[in-house]
Amino acid sequence: MTTAIAHVFSSAKADGPDATLVQPGDWNANHNPFLSMTNRSGGAVVQYDACAVGTANDDSFTTTTTQYDTRPLVVVAPAAGIASATAGTVQNLFQTVVNVQGNVTRGNWLRFSATAGRLEDAGLAGTVAAPHGANAIAVTAYAGGGAGTVTATLRGATAAILPGGTTGTSGGVPYFSATTTVASSALLTASALVVGGGAGATPASLALGTALQKLRTNVGATANEYTTGDRDSILLTNSASGSTAVGDVLAVSSLTAILGDTVSSLQKYVVAAAVIANAATGEFVRSGVVSAASTGSIAAMQYVRKSATARTIEDAGTAVGATASPPSGALGFAVAAASGGTCTIYLFDRPQAGGALAAGSVMLTSGNISTVDTALADLTGATVTITTGANRVIWGFSAIAEINNLGNNMIFNVAIDGTLQYGTTTQSGMRIQSLVTGNDQNVSFTGMSAALTAASHTIKVQWCLTTATSSLINANANTPLHFWVKEVA
Repeated sequence: MTTAIAHVFSSAKADGPDATLVQPGDWNANHNPFLSMTNRSGGAVVQYDACAVGTANDDSFTTTTTQYDTRPLVVVAPAAGIASATAGTVQNLFQTVVNVQGNVTRGNWLRFSATAGRLEDAGLAGTVAAPHGANAIAVTAYAGGGAGTVTATLRGATAAILPGGTTGTSGGVPYFSATTTVASSALLTASALVVGGGAGATPASLALGTALQKLRTNVGATANEYTTGDRDSILLTNSASGSTAVGDVLAVSSLTAILGDTVSSLQKYVVAAAVIANAATGEFVRSGVVSAASTGSIAAMQYVRKSATARTIEDAGTAVGATASPPSGALGFAVAAASGGTCTIYLFDRPQAGGALAAGSVMLTSGNISTVDTALADLTGATVTITTGANRVIWGFSAIAEINNLGNNMIFNVAIDGTLQYGTTTQSGMRIQSLVTGNDQNVSFTGMSAALTAASHTIKVQWCLTTATSSLINANANTPLHFWVKEVA
């Protein structure tokens, strides 16, 4: 079956005797949508062969064995076929019989096959978008296997999903191998990350790491890599004397440099992950599982600390779980036992102050306290001394006060080692104003300091009045004065 074109108007006139004229019958006859093209396939083609428009010669066609060839389809029309290098009629639109290879489902898209001159079933119904290389839809079926024929509707143009007509690799991705050239990558590994190859190069899968490894950028920021274990690294400049060895334990002096080999209970230490020359920048592990240089025997699950031997750790003498918190100076704990050389440890992200957080409290239950001072002075008995780590402290104060002058203000402040926490003047701080002369008023406040040094600290409540009129704090069993201080991490 070949689709023909007919005029809408049909002439009722009979043909005349002059055959050299266009007759009414010629007008009424069906017109085939043929093109005249030269066969440049290098051999003869037979009727209904599926060919591709040639690109090497003008007005030519050729055979193809590329399944996803995106050149336009033309079908050989003459019953005798078309000899090589000979012009003949071909059809590229409407319906026609076409040679196929393999079984074809009616209604499915067709494309060039690997057999010259034949189309094949593209495996997708014509109800979906045309797949790459589709050039016709089968309107009849063929189930005989091997070579056969179907009637098909020709598209006139071939579907090109990938630019340039490139075929792809199943499981790969298309990419621009040049400015105007599209290619396909090789098969990519399932579940693996895909990384670019750079200009003109193929994207590829990044090899999968082993169980629980972390993916990161290498120290030189030139490639991706996997690291083993749970650890966190940082780039630091080696400011110590001489180069480092892998596993060297060194103290940090800032966010960008290491201090060198020091021993301090509250010093943060890092472990060299590579040989790093003096004044060079390299990778240091700041927390997590890492192999560190060690001195002496260390049992598994023992806390470790910096030793007096250069760039090494030692057993801190306390087992994990033996105390409520790590001992002072513990920088981590041993994951496995070691006897010199290196020890696998879990490195803490910060040094341990050791022991419980400090706290202190005073409660006065007798003896009223009075003042007429107009400059801050110590409140008798409201003093706490504690030894803290490099942490903050919080405090709280409560009491019952009596101001013997209407409108006068009672001022309270906190001094840590002599430094006021609320302002800097002799009358700065929390103000309580007298609303009724001689009436009891509740006084209470809380606060928090900045980070203190790891040392003993004296924290005092100071007070005064804005006007030198006698005022007092009532301290008895029913209305005690209470002042407390607590270290917070």
